[in-house]
Amino acid sequence: MNSILNNIKSTFNLKELFSFLEKKRELELLKYNKFFKNKIDLTINDYISFFKKQKFEANYNFIINLKFDVDYLKTLKNEYMEIKNKIENENYENEENKNKLIKNLNYIGQELKRNRFIGLPFFNIYRKFIKIFYDDKQGETKAFYNFFDNETIPEIKILIDKDGNINDCFSMFAECQSLKEIKFVKFNTKYVTSMRHMFYNCSHLRNLDLSNFDTSNVTTMFGMFKKCYLLESLKISENFVTSKVEDMQYLFEDCNNITTLDLHYLDTSNIDNFSYMFNQCKKLQNVDISKFNTEKVFEFHAMFQGCESLTNINLSSFKTNNLKSITYMFLDCKNLYEIDLSNFNFDKLEEVEKCFTNCPAKIKLKKNSKLANFIAADKIIYVD
Repeated sequence: MNSILNNIKSTFNLKELFSFLEKKRELELLKYNKFFKNKIDLTINDYISFFKKQKFEANYNFIINLKFDVDYLKTLKNEYMEIKNKIENENYENEENKNKLIKNLNYIGQELKRNRFIGLPFFNIYRKFIKIFYDDKQGETKAFYNFFDNETIPEIKILIDKDGNINDCFSMFAECQSLKEIKFVKFNTKYVTSMRHMFYNCSHLRNLDLSNFDTSNVTTMFGMFKKCYLLESLKISENFVTSKVEDMQYLFEDCNNITTLDLHYLDTSNIDNFSYMFNQCKKLQNVDISKFNTEKVFEFHAMFQGCESLTNINLSSFKTNNLKSITYMFLDCKNLYEIDLSNFNFDKLEEVEKCFTNCPAKIKLKKNSKLANFIAADKIIYVD
């Protein structure tokens, strides 16, 4: 007993501990159940261990758990070694073939580097504030650089300390194609101004829960989810404030697998260009942009290009007094059969190239609309 008390005294203030222990019943039944692995009879050491963990994690603004597709990484590594052996053993037909092998080797080498060195620009900037932990087969804690040399580790934990007041998430997870799950345990984004390319080309990522993100100071989301090919669901909430965001170009480009996007939370009042926003979202069937503010927008280039599963779209909130270009806007929207643009102001319109190519939709327009001069008469439905 004395040894336990000595352990307690050396760990933290006794008053603080007993205040903590008063919540024993609450802890067992509620949110800390998972930590204690559903133990019924908790010992004093269980609480000491838990309390130490809480004290430790309190020193960090960012705690992120990541899971990787190890099989994908192993495949890349095997391809790399196979090509490398061919070159070293001179197992090639001629010099041209050798150059191709070297080119492939360099490409796969870069792929391996990108897939392990998460968000290279981000980590270079904040390296001194970051700790990366994982457990090897012996359960020993390893850190940072060992992780990057090992393509077989399935899970890691990233911690960024309080002194690392992050204001830039540019390319944080960019090009990490082996990343299949991100859990933001603690993520203080209050001071972040850039989320440009934050998840760019996370091609194995299927679900993202950003409901706790504070984006009130973010000014750019350019290409934030671009090339998240397998992304199926995106969860955001009213915390996802975008009133200061000025750039959403390429935001969801090539999100081929997503079927539904509820974006009615987004404040787009400072956006002037929506180019490529949903380009090649091939499975997208429902997108709620009914509250978009487009008063400053001058260009919608390729905004919905390749959205071949889209069957209807509500653009009734769009005000387009400054609109100049709608080139490629609905190109290859093969299942869109009606588009109501009767509320659009086309007085400043200059470019329409391929806006409705390979799109069977009838276009609702006001009489004397300038757009009528650019499209075939049999595609137009005039409304009062």
